Amino acid sequence: MAVLGFDGVGFSYAEAAVLAGVSFEAQLGELLVILGPSGSGKSTVLRLAAGLDAPNAGTIYLNERPASTAGRILMEPADRRISLVFQELALWPHLSADQQLHFTGPALHAADRQRLLRDVGLEGLETRLPAHMSGGERQRLALARALAAGPRALLLDEPFANLDPGLRLELRRLLRDLKRRHRVSIVYVTHDLEDAFDLADRIAVLKEGRIEQTGPPEEIYRRPANAFVATFVGKAIIVSAKVEGSEIHTPLGNFSNPRSDLGGASEVEVVLRPEDIEVGEGDVQARVEEVVFGGDRYLVRASTESGPIWTYASDPRVPGETVGVRVRHGWPLQASRE
Repeated sequence: MAVLGFDGVGFSYAEAAVLAGVSFEAQLGELLVILGPSGSGKSTVLRLAAGLDAPNAGTIYLNERPASTAGRILMEPADRRISLVFQELALWPHLSADQQLHFTGPALHAADRQRLLRDVGLEGLETRLPAHMSGGERQRLALARALAAGPRALLLDEPFANLDPGLRLELRRLLRDLKRRHRVSIVYVTHDLEDAFDLADRIAVLKEGRIEQTGPPEEIYRRPANAFVATFVGKAIIVSAKVEGSEIHTPLGNFSNPRSDLGGASEVEVVLRPEDIEVGEGDVQARVEEVVFGGDRYLVRASTESGPIWTYASDPRVPGETVGVRVRHGWPLQASRE
């Protein structure tokens, strides 16, 4: 069942369109990531879902019941059973950890509040004020306070943006565990690819107020819908190619066509990621321009007659040297027909 649904939702500030025809669903127990660059409308999606603003067009559903429709809020924020965690957290500075949960969930017994604090790793900090907590502890408290209200859905607005990488990894694990324990649907907005791929059951890629593609992380990465999605969710180059039978012919070599829906198209654009291009004995010559050490492998930027490429190498390469490269596979985008 869809806990939260957007159907053709549009929103504007004065004459400036922020969202246009946005449609998606967050299923029961799902962690849906809304991924997009700054200014794409991610935070507006959360405000509309929480009932803080009304859409100019379309309908927002909660448990398949209309909650907002064009110009009208049909279900007040307090009745939506939705918790929203802002990037700034907005913890009450004068309330202890236990008091924060009691204010949000007054029906919770003291034992329930202690159990919730234990779930987020704050056991023993019941009387501590936010000012006397670390950044990670405040993040944990914000999650516990949001869950204290017993929400159907938890909306998170880039909550880990200001944390160091190690702490972000720890809190991502915690968030997955909380989703499982509390059987809550989570909508998490971010521009961070690592957060998105680590957390998401599904990703909706947002660009300039429109959903470009929705799907599991692997599908978004390996089978992007268009050039924007391809280049936004990871390093990639786009090259022109031709379809000849069951093969795709590119300037960097040929590979088997992975798509069955190209029909009679003869020309396509192909997405090539670094792992799609092999350094070694290839017919195409490339000049190494830049080498970045990445732990277990090297990221290499090189130039070819057909343009720049990115690839991975297991051994260090030297800027200025010439290497052979060849394409192993790729993903053709929507074809242009003759």
